[in-house]
Amino acid sequence: MCKGFSSAALLDPAVLAAKIAKPILIVQGQRDLQVSVADANRLKQAAPSATLVILPDTNHVLKEVGSDERTANISTYIADNLPLAPGVVDGIARFVRSL
Repeated sequence: MCKGFSSAALLDPAVLAAKIAKPILIVQGQRDLQVSVADANRLKQAAPSATLVILPDTNHVLKEVGSDERTANISTYIADNLPLAPGVVDGIARFVRSL
């Protein structure tokens, strides 16, 4: 096992976010199978000045998915012909313009 990955798994993202003094953007898909909306809200709570964008029908790789069916969701991970989900680019652009 990669040493760096195993030690990274021990870190708490909310604790790290609380220590960041720079602007933070949290982009969260409601159909993310790996990171939940509750996790994103926890990050926002730890860093109240962060910008939180929650996108409906969006998965972990920020692609649009129409259901919670795991196989269909994961199949989008390597589908290079799929665009980013609606709202991803606008959310990032709004954040960057606000800096």
